[in-house]
Amino acid sequence: MKGASGLSAREVAKAAGVPQPRAASALKELKKAERIFQGGERRFARYGASAAAAERASLDARKGASEPAR
Repeated sequence: MKGASGLSAREVAKAAGVPQPRAASALKELKKAERIFQGGERRFARYGASAAAAERASLDARKGASEPAR
């Protein structure tokens, strides 16, 4: 798993084996308790153990989305 680089809500749900709405609810509670951090918003939101890791993962996701498909 890419834990150090940050994960999307979909990746968290898949890794945990739970429906995405349940994972989103858990992520919201973990953010509120400051146990995890979110970088970016909407489709580029990534969650990580530190704010820097989450933001870096979000920026990587944005960069990957802007590259042409191969």
